[in-house]
Amino acid sequence: MYQDDCVCCASLSVRGRYFGNGKYIKQNTFYDNRAWYMDESKRWCIFYGGHWKVDSCDFVARKENWSQGYGWSKIQTGCPGQIEEFWRYYSWSSAGSASG
Repeated sequence: MYQDDCVCCASLSVRGRYFGNGKYIKQNTFYDNRAWYMDESKRWCIFYGGHWKVDSCDFVARKENWSQGYGWSKIQTGCPGQIEEFWRYYSWSSAGSASG
């Protein structure tokens, strides 16, 4: 469905407190029928698994969707670049999660 309906950005520039900063490159395959991105260190990925999230690329490699993500958004969109500043993040501080 989303593979044909959306042309996502070739790369994303990410700045976060609790996950990898930097450039994320769109991959040539799909994950959960959507584009997904890997950062230049190949440690962090942006992918859709029930919602858009930034998490370890291990989840993509194992095809697992159960994580909340270190960064996430409940905004329903075909491409993560459309979320813009509406990302949330997981925090271990007393301020709690979703405080982004």
